[in-house]
Amino acid sequence: MNLMFKITLFICKTVMLILRLLKRGGTSLPGKIALKIYPRFAGIIAEKFKIIMVTGTNGKTTTTKAIGEILQKNNIKYIANRSGANLPGGIISTFIESVPLSGKCPYSTAVLEIDDAAFALISNFIEPDILVVTNFFNDQLDRYGSIYKIVDNVKKGIKNLNKTILVLNGDDPLCASLGKVYDGRKIYYGFDVNALAGFINKGDGTTVKDKTGEMAVKGEMAALVIDESDEATVKGKPCEASKEDETGETPVKNKSGTVLVEDEPSETSVKNRTGEKPVKDETGGAMYCIFCNNKFTYQSRTYEHFGWFRCDNCGFERPFAEVVCTYVREMKASYTIMDFEVTTQGMHASSPENGTGLEALSTGMTKYEKKALKHTAKINLPGLYNVYNALASIACGQALSLPLENTVAALSECECSFGRMETIKADDKLIKVILVKNPAGLNQVLNFLLSEEKEFVLAFAINDKLADGTDISWLWDVDFEILSEIENKISKFYVSGTRAEDVALRLKYGGIDPGRISIMKDYGLLLDNGLSKTNAGNCFYILPNYSAMLDIRSILRKKFGLREFWK
Repeated sequence: MNLMFKITLFICKTVMLILRLLKRGGTSLPGKIALKIYPRFAGIIAEKFKIIMVTGTNGKTTTTKAIGEILQKNNIKYIANRSGANLPGGIISTFIESVPLSGKCPYSTAVLEIDDAAFALISNFIEPDILVVTNFFNDQLDRYGSIYKIVDNVKKGIKNLNKTILVLNGDDPLCASLGKVYDGRKIYYGFDVNALAGFINKGDGTTVKDKTGEMAVKGEMAALVIDESDEATVKGKPCEASKEDETGETPVKNKSGTVLVEDEPSETSVKNRTGEKPVKDETGGAMYCIFCNNKFTYQSRTYEHFGWFRCDNCGFERPFAEVVCTYVREMKASYTIMDFEVTTQGMHASSPENGTGLEALSTGMTKYEKKALKHTAKINLPGLYNVYNALASIACGQALSLPLENTVAALSECECSFGRMETIKADDKLIKVILVKNPAGLNQVLNFLLSEEKEFVLAFAINDKLADGTDISWLWDVDFEILSEIENKISKFYVSGTRAEDVALRLKYGGIDPGRISIMKDYGLLLDNGLSKTNAGNCFYILPNYSAMLDIRSILRKKFGLREFWK
């Protein structure tokens, strides 16, 4: 280490210590300072690690944590930006925290969640050994403007890479398109055509059976329904919030009480990014070929634009996937059981007894041999979207040539990250906090709730701060109507956050009786009242976006002794 590097490291570690003492986290500022003092700092400090980066719209934090669990199961010491600080300042701060002043770092690997808008910039000074790209969805329209802008940004960063192994979601045509601009090693993952054959696509919330005859899931696959006439016009606007009662609730009543909506639409509530009345746009145009704009045909589809796609015009289609979910056996509120295959190819592909290393593939040698290794895994993560996150983690393990049995064992023990299906025990009740930030993610969470067998309380907390995106028109692209299938299981609806009234309005138009919805802006009162309405043994689900999640979790940390989010 040169003198300038040591001075910068010392200054930034001191700043981080002060911020931690002040309970400020210190997850980004030290890194920003380092880049200002010594621009070469990032490249020098990153050289000490094998680097795994995870980017994409949804699933970054969960996938990063799952990869970390796999490394730990293989006794590999690693660092990670657990706080979710995924911009350049946060990435550099992660290194600053982990590298001692002596320079002798005890960690060999870094697993880093990277904001998809920041990846191109970060790739200028850090080249990862492995890059995992989870998916692309419409997200923060005021920040990105278009889903294609996000894809182009990641593509720009990939063009800076030379030695990186790409791990790509082959079922996502936008994600798969990245492989077309990179000549290096690529590993795709996805679902087999018949992986979801055990699920009856009824969308009515009834229990279906898989091929084993066992009870599987309730209504999980409602999202498979493809509706080509998906328009929705909206009327009405939220009135001024009525005075909160002594519990802190603002009741949203029907016409016999407080009126939730008036006859004319609210400009801020109902207009989408074009300034017109909103049309449900669940995929952001992603079901059209990125190369020729022709509409895809699908042999099968999991949800949104994911599936076995093909462009009949230019021939772009779902690529061969080396890591494949062949069958989803069971989905419950706390886990999923799936069958999957890993295909190794090359002259020296490993046997099941010796692990499943991909050394032959990474050298680009001729494919002389293919061998599919079949496994069944219990994933300690609920929801269909987490199956994709698990497949991404398995593919990353393959890129690292780690034994597959260790990967499977790690996934069975993996716990949810903070705010991502995080479960908190509150005496004889449970609180589940599930981050939601765009239509695709919230749709999947709502589908997950269909599998809940017990009565529960449901709260939405939506803010419009800069970290969340100030355009909340995406709420009208969410299938809230699906909640009518389980409305009898939801004992109470709460809405909170700076855009609580907009959520209440959307629920009203989604078929929920306004008399069952209460507006509660105070998060402390929201938690107290929500728990009071939750029966013993049941769950209080809280669905916040990013800034609301941080505020709510801060209260939960103090109330229930949770760890700080950066630990």
